[in-house]
Amino acid sequence: MNRCAYTVELAEGDLVRAGLSLGEGLAEERLPEAERRALAFARALTLAASKITDEEGAQLIEAFGPDDTAAIVHPIAYANFQDRVRLADLAAGFRKAF
Repeated sequence: MNRCAYTVELAEGDLVRAGLSLGEGLAEERLPEAERRALAFARALTLAASKITDEEGAQLIEAFGPDDTAAIVHPIAYANFQDRVRLADLAAGFRKAF
């Protein structure tokens, strides 16, 4: 989902540290429905946040509660922010990895 090679590399490192191989990825079909819904929400938040409906947000809150929903949404939003900042840095000619 990310278009920035730097943030893709960070995410791949997280995957490996979580004990998965890069080729293995995440077998979504093995996840419970609530976790699949959270992943779908994460994709929507990354690719088309303005299209997320109040109903979709309410479903996530219903499945996880308000505190856990915030714990799901906040790092995704922050990672998306970092990705966009890094892309802006690259577009401005800043090439040094930080």
